[in-house]
Amino acid sequence: MLPCNCPLQCQEELYQLTVSGSQWPSTAFIEKFSEDLKEMGGQMGVIADSPQQIRDNLVKVVVYYQQLNYEQIEEEPSLTEIDLISNMGGLIGLWVGFSVCTLAEFFELFVDVMFFMVRQCLSKARKSASASDNTNPYSGKGSPIFIGQTTSKL
Repeated sequence: MLPCNCPLQCQEELYQLTVSGSQWPSTAFIEKFSEDLKEMGGQMGVIADSPQQIRDNLVKVVVYYQQLNYEQIEEEPSLTEIDLISNMGGLIGLWVGFSVCTLAEFFELFVDVMFFMVRQCLSKARKSASASDNTNPYSGKGSPIFIGQTTSKL
């Protein structure tokens, strides 16, 4: 491979070759063509008498274009500076959004754990308070019934 830094070519022409052949001029047309060559004079008049010399010395070339289209290829950057900055900003926003959501979830978890621990402490305190009240025979059964004396006036 040659060590060169050649830019892409600006214009390229591609042709697809198709060759066909036939005898020219045809036998039906050779007499008319011979008369036209005689009228031209010069060296053309010399070969005009012999159809074989006409066929050996003259050729008819017809070029047909298969397609009359052209294709234009342009190079463009796939990512411009503005697109790059925009994409980076979008990604940073996405990660910051995820970070804020994650911090909020950790805060919520911390609050839930604190509420759970406070409930556990209160539950233990109630159980220990009720255990100390179990030494009283009337605990949990309400207050004892007071039967008092009634006085009546006569």
